[in-house]
Amino acid sequence: AATLIYTSGTTGRPKGCQLTHSNLLYEIRGAKACFPDHLAKGEKLLVFLPLAHVLARALTIGAFANGVTLGFTSDIKNLVAMLAV
Repeated sequence: AATLIYTSGTTGRPKGCQLTHSNLLYEIRGAKACFPDHLAKGEKLLVFLPLAHVLARALTIGAFANGVTLGFTSDIKNLVAMLAV
């Protein structure tokens, strides 16, 4: 497995889920297809989701793969102020 994520536990206790390299590549391709202008070389991406979230991981890896500059919020309460920069 390339990484492990944990389900939210909506139907019971949280469970570990293995994601393979193929899973991550599929997610990255999907994110690039949905957000082609935002995941292009030279763009900037502010990640506000926790890195435990599967979308945050996919966008982060996708950004690295496409030459996108990444920023992370330390607290969701700071998001609006960070967007103003």
